[in-house]
Amino acid sequence: MEVVQSPSSWKKNRQGFRDFIANVERLGDEYLVQKAPFQLPPHIKEFLVKAAPYITAIILLLMLPAILAVIGLWSIISVVNPYYSPLLVVSTAFSIAVFALYAISIKPLANRQRRAWNYMFYASLLSLIGGVLGGSIIGSLVWTIVGLYFLFQLKEYYK
Repeated sequence: MEVVQSPSSWKKNRQGFRDFIANVERLGDEYLVQKAPFQLPPHIKEFLVKAAPYITAIILLLMLPAILAVIGLWSIISVVNPYYSPLLVVSTAFSIAVFALYAISIKPLANRQRRAWNYMFYASLLSLIGGVLGGSIIGSLVWTIVGLYFLFQLKEYYK
């Protein structure tokens, strides 16, 4: 028997997700900006905001061959260790989603639009989830915190 949710439960789930994201964003503002041990100087922030579209494009260029290589390895890994293959597929799916968010954020980053900041924030969260699912818990957590620090330090520049 298939369980079908009513439209009202979809709205409730969507609102719950929005509340969760808002809480994570509030925590980021509090601990990565207000209570951060140091703030980036304004001239560094300005440079990073101007360079963000270019940095993102470089990251995309570096991600693409890695994603394609992992997809190519699926066939080998699925034969050698079929139990690891589904985990690799899920982790790669998250990487593809992060890639897509980075790609659609380039133009809004250049225009300093708030949606660009949102895309980068969502990409960071998805990257963390994908990394944890891929088995890199500590590395993913450390890199996510570093990335979110810079992201939250630059948040005020995106309107």
